[in-house]
Amino acid sequence: MNNLLTTCLQVTGSGARIHWAPEDFLAKHGVGEWMEMPLYIRETPEQIGFHEVDCSRAIAAGLTFRPIAHTVRDTLKWHQTREPYTWEKTGINPSKESRLIEELGSVPH
Repeated sequence: MNNLLTTCLQVTGSGARIHWAPEDFLAKHGVGEWMEMPLYIRETPEQIGFHEVDCSRAIAAGLTFRPIAHTVRDTLKWHQTREPYTWEKTGINPSKESRLIEELGSVPH
């Protein structure tokens, strides 16, 4: 996740800062997995291995991966052609995100 987010900052030239939050903090504040926090799935017994796939056979058969930077660049380019963003569609509500970031400032991690 750190690699992905750092790449997003580099490709976009964003001045955003990454704020890491413990899973128990996110759960306590009802941060929705996947839709509110894209790519985030809690490490629960039901979700163990969600992001882990053995793709060695596919790689042996010729599967290749494009650089993350290319995916970020192309996704941003596509996103810029879409209707103006509204939080109701995907992602965390900006005011909720601000409250959580503010509270995180006082949470030991």
